[in-house]
Amino acid sequence: MGAEVWLLTTPSNRQAGAEARETQATRNKLDFDELMRIHDDYNDVVRRVGAGLGAPVIDMAAVYRDYADEGVFLPTDVVHPAQGGQNLEAEVLFRTLVREGLVEGGRAGRRSAAEGPGRGERRR
Repeated sequence: MGAEVWLLTTPSNRQAGAEARETQATRNKLDFDELMRIHDDYNDVVRRVGAGLGAPVIDMAAVYRDYADEGVFLPTDVVHPAQGGQNLEAEVLFRTLVREGLVEGGRAGRRSAAEGPGRGERRR
């Protein structure tokens, strides 16, 4: 039995507040808009590669967009998740594993930021 590769897009916080944008500006030579463009380009490539190879793509960027108002990003960062975002990712990945029959399902998690599956997931 071989391994199956799954691809994930990467989320970014387009609604980042002043503190996150300020922190990003001190840590990165790119301005905020350029960083967001690079994330968009990367995600487009991930989706195209997935489609071209027939590999599953889990669209975490779309999942995070659906939960942008629920504190899924660190307040001082434009790309790294807070605990709520980490929980969201774990729930999305777990539910995908269950749906694909790779693990047995357990009790469903709460329906909030940990609920992500269904809205941004895509299997190609």
